[in-house]
Amino acid sequence: MRGHHGAGNLGDAIPRLLTTAGFDCAEVDTQRHRVFGRLTYYRATRTPTTGQQTE
Repeated sequence: MRGHHGAGNLGDAIPRLLTTAGFDCAEVDTQRHRVFGRLTYYRATRTPTTGQQTE
């Protein structure tokens, strides 16, 4: 990691935060980008709890 901006996102930090917030998280894709380096895309879904309505 070249800069300090992404330092807290190394490893499983993002999936762990999403899971802690109540989301089911899956890594969707990882791509190499010439300018930005490695980009990882995540899909996070949340099952409605009893009493919540979906739109």
